[in-house]
Amino acid sequence: MTNNVIFYANADDVLIAWELKVWDDAWVGFSQERRDEWTKAVTPINNRIPAKPGEPDVGADGISSAVLSIHRCIWTNHGVPATQRVSRAMANANG
Repeated sequence: MTNNVIFYANADDVLIAWELKVWDDAWVGFSQERRDEWTKAVTPINNRIPAKPGEPDVGADGISSAVLSIHRCIWTNHGVPATQRVSRAMANANG
């Protein structure tokens, strides 16, 4: 099954938007990783949005999206250093 994914990048931000053809009810969100194409190091993208409305704010550094999954189909990563060449990977998080 094909899903649509679009990336937009500028000097230090990368916006990713995706559309799923099917949403499995077992999914609670997505985890994202960033891979440095020079070193091949893979690091999780941090999420700073609480899992549910009304929950306490997440700290400025965020929490790994492998722990606090991303609950929307659009995401902006602010802070990709201009010296990095990166790529993304996403995975569905099951409940």
